[in-house]
Amino acid sequence: MPWLSSPASERLTTSLLVGAVASARSYTPLQIVLSVAGVLIALVIGFWLYQHWQEAHEESEQVTDEEVLAEFEEAYFSGEMTEDEYRRVTALLKKPGGAARLTTSRPVRPPAHPAEPPLEAPPAAPGDDLPPPGSP
Repeated sequence: MPWLSSPASERLTTSLLVGAVASARSYTPLQIVLSVAGVLIALVIGFWLYQHWQEAHEESEQVTDEEVLAEFEEAYFSGEMTEDEYRRVTALLKKPGGAARLTTSRPVRPPAHPAEPPLEAPPAAPGDDLPPPGSP
């Protein structure tokens, strides 16, 4: 490429580089700080927008009937489900449509065995064990 090595193009390239360096010296420190801050803010906003866009467009993994059945088996063996409930769920999973048939609008029953024992009553105050006045 002979046109790149011509003396005119070398002078033009040199003048552009010198001009860019010379113009950089004309900025005040405040202008440089504000410019860098603006670029950083734009990068942070762009990264944040990209993350939210990616989360909104990611594919959700389909849960297989075997995975659902494994969770129900775990609940049954830990005592969170009765045998009748477990049989009903396994029968529904074995039918065509499987896990899609398990959706229901009924509220979920709380576990049969709470994780924490119930709170005990506070100790009685002195004199609480006495009968009220006027009683035999």
